[in-house]
Amino acid sequence: MTNQITIKLNGGCFPTDNQILLLKAALLSGDEAIAAWHKWSELVDINHLDWGEVRLLPLLYHNLKQNDLPESQIPGIFKGMYRRTWAENKILFHYTTKLLDRFTEAGIPTMVLKGAALATQYYQDSGLRPMSDFDILVPTKYAEKSIELAKKLHWLPKAPVGYHQTQKFTTEYTYIYHAWTAFDQGNRRLDLHWHVLSSCLDFDADRDFWEDAISVEILEVKTLILNPADQLLHICKHGAASDYFSPLRWVADAMMILAKYPDLDWQRLVKQTIKRRLMLQIQTALQFLKLHLDAPIPLEVFTELDTIKPTLEEEWFYYQWETAPINTRQFGKRFHLTFFRAANYYRHRRGLSATNPVPWYKQVSDLPDFLQQWWSLDTKWQIPGAGIKKVIRYIRQFITVKISFII
Repeated sequence: MTNQITIKLNGGCFPTDNQILLLKAALLSGDEAIAAWHKWSELVDINHLDWGEVRLLPLLYHNLKQNDLPESQIPGIFKGMYRRTWAENKILFHYTTKLLDRFTEAGIPTMVLKGAALATQYYQDSGLRPMSDFDILVPTKYAEKSIELAKKLHWLPKAPVGYHQTQKFTTEYTYIYHAWTAFDQGNRRLDLHWHVLSSCLDFDADRDFWEDAISVEILEVKTLILNPADQLLHICKHGAASDYFSPLRWVADAMMILAKYPDLDWQRLVKQTIKRRLMLQIQTALQFLKLHLDAPIPLEVFTELDTIKPTLEEEWFYYQWETAPINTRQFGKRFHLTFFRAANYYRHRRGLSATNPVPWYKQVSDLPDFLQQWWSLDTKWQIPGAGIKKVIRYIRQFITVKISFII
């Protein structure tokens, strides 16, 4: 066996049968975990794994040791992945807390999302949960101030706001995007959020996330994290979507939360799911956890979520699109991001539609502002010309794709 893993990008929405075995080996205990490990290792080439599978290796290594599998039977590279993850996360936590400190000094409240929150509060071992970046949430009203502060601290955007280096951040930007991505000189990545969910961009969409957040310390620096029910909601929303690599990590994240909080506030989860119109995504994710890993999810949760029917827009424009295999929507993705995003924008402007509806005429009148910001135009008069150019470009791309298939 070599000491190097060749990484593949298989992509998809939910784990394959082989990957379910990997998840069981990494998450279950006793004979069931060991049996899953032996079967998985027989079916796959451990030296050629998908990136999603590679990111699960530190947890797999730890779980096999916890279940008394002799070290000699565990590939040495797994231990190496654990040590590497531990070291990289320690460095990332250092830079995270430096930034959190500066935000606090500037009077900006913070909350850590995703990896940093999960690794420290649920996995409780820096080596078990790989992180490629760190995510910090600030209240929407501090979005512009936070971006300017990050820039002063030499965090620069991978792609500028919109597409132009000279474009200035505006309040309207917070209604179109949920986060801003930047890198420091060491190529460490920061995702600065002003909304937890990319599909809920109303100004006050995150109020209850903040009100019920939990206070924690990361390397002795105080910040907040989502409460367990909201954390599970966030993870499952990301889980029920296709990606370029296998979506395994969300399953481990969800099971870690359920292991620590077996008495999770399920009514809170149901309420938040319905409020944000995420019934399809959350149901699908929870069903996977229940079916394949026997997660302790009460059946009443499924019953309550099933009583609320999604709209056709929610089912087709969002759920069906998000879960479609990546390799079937390469051309369609660009079309969707440019045109169907306008429909998505209407939902964003409605915010939490059940409690904060926006009249249809207001949604229509706001569309030019959205397109100007989305397409990074100087004036609204440029919208027709920009739209025609994009249609022509997509038609050319479509013809090129068709010709390549024929050849």
